[in-house]
Amino acid sequence: MFRVRSIAMVSLLGLGLTSGGAATIAAAGNYGAPRGNPAVAQLDEEHHPEIRKALEHLHKAREALVNAAHDYRGHRKAALDATDTAIAECEECLRID
Repeated sequence: MFRVRSIAMVSLLGLGLTSGGAATIAAAGNYGAPRGNPAVAQLDEEHHPEIRKALEHLHKAREALVNAAHDYRGHRKAALDATDTAIAECEECLRID
């Protein structure tokens, strides 16, 4: 039971930390941005790497929850629901930007 909970909590915690980091970066503005053609600079950088990394971890956590041996008195389903919600929110972040 602890392992399934910890996977989901670490994933959700990572999402929260990632979101905070993204907000800090967004608040910093364009200071220190590369000069020259912005389109070329944008092609060189991964768009929202923190969110994409969080999605990768969430998908791995979801797979672990799906393959868990027990239901853990309904907590596995609750963790799956929370993970699915977190995945949907991350995908929405990427979609609207």
